[in-house]
Amino acid sequence: MKRREDALINRRNFLASTGLLLVGSSVPASTYNGGKELNGAGPAFRPQDDLYRYVNGKWLYEYQLPADRASQSSGEELAERIQLQLTELIKAIHDPLPGSIEQKIRDLYDAQLDIETRDQLGLSPIRDLLDAIDRAGTKQELAGAMAAISKELPAGKTQGAMGGLIGFRIVPDGGVGRPMLFQSGIRFDRAFYVSADQVSRRDAYRKFLARIASAADFADGNSRADAMLELESRIAGLHWDRSRSRDASATRNVIKYQQIFDSSPGFDWVDWTVALFEREVFGDVIVAQPSFMAAVGALWSEVDIDLWRNYLALGAIRDFCFYLGRPFSDYAFDFFGRAMSGLTDPPSDMASAVETVDKFLDHALGRKYVEAHFSEHAMLLVSDMVENIKDAYRRNFSTSAWMSDATKVAAIEKLDSMSARIGYPKVWPDCHKYEVSRGRLIGSIRAISKVECQHVIASICKPVDNSVWSIPSYRVEASYSRQQNRITLAAAVLQPPYFDPGQDAALNYGAIGSIIAHEIGHGFDDQGAKYDAVGNLRDWWTDQDRSAFEQKVRAVVDQYGRLTVDTSGRTHRVNGALTVGENIADIRGLTMALEAYYLESQKRGERLDFAAFFISYARRWRQKIRSGIANAATASSVHAPAEVRVNQVVRNTSEFHTVFDVRSTDRLYLPASERVSF
Repeated sequence: MKRREDALINRRNFLASTGLLLVGSSVPASTYNGGKELNGAGPAFRPQDDLYRYVNGKWLYEYQLPADRASQSSGEELAERIQLQLTELIKAIHDPLPGSIEQKIRDLYDAQLDIETRDQLGLSPIRDLLDAIDRAGTKQELAGAMAAISKELPAGKTQGAMGGLIGFRIVPDGGVGRPMLFQSGIRFDRAFYVSADQVSRRDAYRKFLARIASAADFADGNSRADAMLELESRIAGLHWDRSRSRDASATRNVIKYQQIFDSSPGFDWVDWTVALFEREVFGDVIVAQPSFMAAVGALWSEVDIDLWRNYLALGAIRDFCFYLGRPFSDYAFDFFGRAMSGLTDPPSDMASAVETVDKFLDHALGRKYVEAHFSEHAMLLVSDMVENIKDAYRRNFSTSAWMSDATKVAAIEKLDSMSARIGYPKVWPDCHKYEVSRGRLIGSIRAISKVECQHVIASICKPVDNSVWSIPSYRVEASYSRQQNRITLAAAVLQPPYFDPGQDAALNYGAIGSIIAHEIGHGFDDQGAKYDAVGNLRDWWTDQDRSAFEQKVRAVVDQYGRLTVDTSGRTHRVNGALTVGENIADIRGLTMALEAYYLESQKRGERLDFAAFFISYARRWRQKIRSGIANAATASSVHAPAEVRVNQVVRNTSEFHTVFDVRSTDRLYLPASERVSF
């Protein structure tokens, strides 16, 4: 990046002249140094020591999480505003045309709210699924029942996966939808079942399973719960840990479908395959974890059929609990809300109803949202920002001191081939096949899930439909697809606090600019860099450049692996290996957004406000989270904690040190020799 001392605005002069406000504060940042104790941490924070708390400290100190929230952040605040907009859109639907998306939205919403009917129905909406499990007299029949049932479970729609013990989804591969088989069969992450610090959560899960078993009139609920947890734990032990699961090379194993039968003879593959796909065999498939496939076959063969029946029956009830009547829905909140998330109050019935529509009619609801709230002007401005940030990346590659010319050409080719989808789908999915009606909440959910699963199955080995979005337009999300070399920015992020066409460019580039640059950066992180311009898993690096890149990756792993965070008196070490992909994207994202802002301001002849950029970036990450979730996330999430995503990222830039006059005695000082750049 081109650096000139006269381009770096003096921090004190900038803050004094702009009166930039801290989030949630009426005090200018330049005067936020009155020595007030914040959370017992000492005097008010200096940006040189803790930029995250310098910007967000007052809000972190004063904001109290409501009883029905597990966390709060700038993104979640925006999501709350959007949920209110969605609620009003749904409530405004009156006498809709039968079969219209409006009818389906309103009826699903009302069905969730109709607690009296849900109570009266009891388990009857899923009784046929439980009966199918009971009727299976052999494991062959049970494998078929498991596959068939999985197509109607909520996860089939909300997670794009089906299959039960063995998961199935479609992944883009060489321009076609390739079937992938992957490790599944557990409700939570592997760490939940195997980590010593998750004992209390496992105990709560056991209690939850026992309660729903008793409510279903199953004999000896406690024994059933013990058996369920023990079997899930055995399955979890067959899963790779999350760090290993990130390896794109290790998890793309293309084999003949028949080879799976041969490598895992203990599982009843034919019955499972016919029930799921209505065919006996495929050609090539991708297997994510070959060792799991082999081991799970042995487990299937070894474990008694009654234990598998119990596993499938309790699993089905568990997955539908939130949509069943009382006491099942109450038990679901007691576990998922209180025990897992630390909540004391459940969400309102109205909020739950909106969430149900969000989960199962997301694109239908998204279409209504776009029609009412989306700004085409914002989309055009953000599109320009995307191109500016790509220019910054292009400049970074072309002037790289550590890349050879051949690798530079390949990197720029990939960058130029990268597409961006912004706002909403240009072709809305057809929702008319969904059968939704009032009084049939679970029946409607099952029907939607089955249609979606059949659509996925029909796309096997067909050209990838690039019009399909995985993110609904109102979701506060952005993403990058390695296999399609494409970023997606949902309409929801094209508004404050991430983007405002009326505010200074420094604030926009520090917020949505860093989001855009982060997603582009995933194309060049430790795993994204394994994919070429058209999304194929192919090494496009020279040996020397690959070695240099891997050395930088190891430096990021080591740097973050030395960090610790404190939550409610407990100290946790950041998992540098697990979070490395996100950390690289964060570092790349910040530096490239900064470069794009610099280039844009130079082109327009505008005054540079780098301090505003950094403050906007830090403000974007403010978050308050309950300790139980924070502890679990630090152990198992691919994302570093919010404070790390601010403080450690800015430490790796020379601009931060210059703008805030960071000295060697300051906590955020990082010697130039230890800063990682790409």
